[in-house]
Order: sequence, then structure tokens, then C-alpha cells
Amino acid sequence: MTATYKFGYLDETGAELRYQHKNIWAQEKTSGADRLVIAPSFGHVDLLSKLSGVMEEPYFLLYVLQVPRSEVPPGRYQAPEPISRAKLTSFLRQFGDFLEGDGRHHFWIGSTDKSSLLVYDRHEVVYAYGPLDAFKAILIENGLQETTDVLLPDPHVHRYNQSFDQHAGDLMSFWSWKQFPLQDSDL
Repeated sequence: MTATYKFGYLDETGAELRYQHKNIWAQEKTSGADRLVIAPSFGHVDLLSKLSGVMEEPYFLLYVLQVPRSEVPPGRYQAPEPISRAKLTSFLRQFGDFLEGDGRHHFWIGSTDKSSLLVYDRHEVVYAYGPLDAFKAILIENGLQETTDVLLPDPHVHRYNQSFDQHAGDLMSFWSWKQFPLQDSDL
């Protein structure tokens, strides 16, 4: 049986293994405001839930499907309307295992007032924009260590696990998502 995980690397023999980040974060300059790059070892969705708690409600959700394993086409899928904190928490509980365990997607949580954004990408990294000091306090409280940068293994692999196909279908039928094409930045 093949192990189920989202993100892996190739060792010196070419064997594929699960990659686990070192529970770190770094502040990064961008062309706009600074952002945090967060690489937790585990509990990614739980951390997303905690970080979103300091963001302004309501939220928008964007599910970015890069590699479908069904007839659903690749694309950006936006929740049809803004959602409350309670609905976000419920959604994360229902689909957390899938979001953490499969590499076919990115997942965004944003404040509709555009003050903050969390992007959980398929490399098991969270990019956080907005109230950086509040985000940092949560990271420190949860035992993540600051570093100068977060590096990804090279080469690396993404896993698209058949065991999550039903979860993917359930997520796609959860709402009447608004579909948009992928953007270059999604790839």
C-alpha cells in the first residue's frame, strides 16, 4: 500500500518520501506589503483556523484546483457568497483532512474587505498577508520558530491520492462554486 501524503521529496537514491517542514516561519518582502511564509510540521488546517481568527469577517474562500482526478476541470472555484467564522470553522472541520492530505490544490481564506489573506499552497506552506504582528503572535504561541527563509526540497513531488477522490467530489458539491480560469500565478 502506498502512503498517503500531500508533499514529498526524492532522496539520493531517487526514492519518494514524505516531506515534513521544520515548524518555521519567515517574514518576506514582496513587491507590495511584507508577508509571512509559514511552514508548519503538522496541523496546517488547525493553524489556518487560528490565523483566520484574527482576520476581519466575513471571509471569501477560493479553492484552486490544479490537478483534477475527475471530470471537474482545473480552475479557481470561489464560494458563492461571503461566509461567517462559524461557517469557515465548519468547512475546515469537514474538509481539513482532504486539504492537508492531497496535493491537487491550493486553498485561500481572505477577508472580504481585502485587509488580510491566507494562502495554503500545495507545498504545505501558508502565505499570510495582513495583520502580521497578530499572525506572528499565533505562530509563536503554537511553537513555530522564526527563520530567515523557508526553502522547499528540490526535487519534490505532489501526491494526488485516490483515497481523497470522494472528498474532492464532496467539496465540489458543497456549494455552487463560481468557476474562473486558472491564472499563471496558480501554476
